[in-house]
Amino acid sequence: MIAALSMAYRTQLARTRAEVDADLAAVAGATSREDPFSNAFHLADANLRYFFPALTVDERRAVIGEVIFQQRMALFDQGELDLSASSVIDDPDGVLDRRTPVIFCANHVGSYRHLFSVLLRRGVDSSLFLARRTRDRHSETFITQAVDVSRTRGWPGSLMTIDAESQGSALQGLRALRKGRSLVLYLDGNTGAGDARENDSLVDVSFFSRTLRARSGIAWLSRAADVPIVPVVCLRQPDGSLVLRFNPAVVDASTDRRDHAVRVTQALYARLEADLRPDPGQWEGWLYVHKSLRRDEGVLPASLDATPLNERLALLHFGSQPVLLDKARHSAVMVDPASAATIRDAWKDEASLRLALAADGRTMHLVGEGVIRAA
Repeated sequence: MIAALSMAYRTQLARTRAEVDADLAAVAGATSREDPFSNAFHLADANLRYFFPALTVDERRAVIGEVIFQQRMALFDQGELDLSASSVIDDPDGVLDRRTPVIFCANHVGSYRHLFSVLLRRGVDSSLFLARRTRDRHSETFITQAVDVSRTRGWPGSLMTIDAESQGSALQGLRALRKGRSLVLYLDGNTGAGDARENDSLVDVSFFSRTLRARSGIAWLSRAADVPIVPVVCLRQPDGSLVLRFNPAVVDASTDRRDHAVRVTQALYARLEADLRPDPGQWEGWLYVHKSLRRDEGVLPASLDATPLNERLALLHFGSQPVLLDKARHSAVMVDPASAATIRDAWKDEASLRLALAADGRTMHLVGEGVIRAA
């Protein structure tokens, strides 16, 4: 029997929702907030406009609110290891009951760390690929806490980590599989498309009718070890409860290694798209998907549209460097720091904003490109 959500957890859900609503209202009421939340909001807004041009301003704002809500609840949930008592485990193929290793392909959807407490509780030994750049205090705390709790409560599973950025990470993963450990890898990491040394493992995939440059390491590992890939998604229901879904394994009979990598990686992104289509706000990736895009100039909106400039553009701040983001063209340009204050002061008035932009040496080219009309 599935336990009901506790009153304390319901209170946390309501509190988090209210905090997100307040942050969204603050962004809407400010001409240019110099903080990470404002940056994240406008980048997500640009990404959603690029992927879903039919969405209205209010619809995009609602999706962004849901993204931030899910992200914050996922962080809270990492300390709630007993959530599995109130969660639905959807495992029609009985993957959790097998004692043969698989590769769990996870994504940053809903409460995505919930997978680990379920694996520990169900006695699945697993190794998580974790990028050095994402080994923040939250990840380290979560892993240590999960292992400690599993030992205290007698959960039979174990959780280890593999440095995903080390040269021997693939070999470590293969060794873990041969020892009977399953692997957990995230398909949609937020570290971008990688550097030049990694280009051989990047493939083009279709995602919501756009093209991503995606890492194909999961497909390579599956082929090398001859183990199935099981896509996993943790979706939050309207009442706040969680459903951890183990989708059917992705298999491909291609004999060519490159073809296999492309087909399997595409299948994994198709599965992610299908999981997200009913509720795209469950995916944290809208905050950083621009890092992995292969842009198609043919799908960019027209330079001039009916959107007011102060809604179409956003002034972001990365350290001391202001950046002007054009959401309609999904492009950005650095702004002279001295001009940023002038642009910010003119933000609420369309004519004044055009003049300020046309006067800045780094943005005056926007007149020639048709983004702004000459004064």
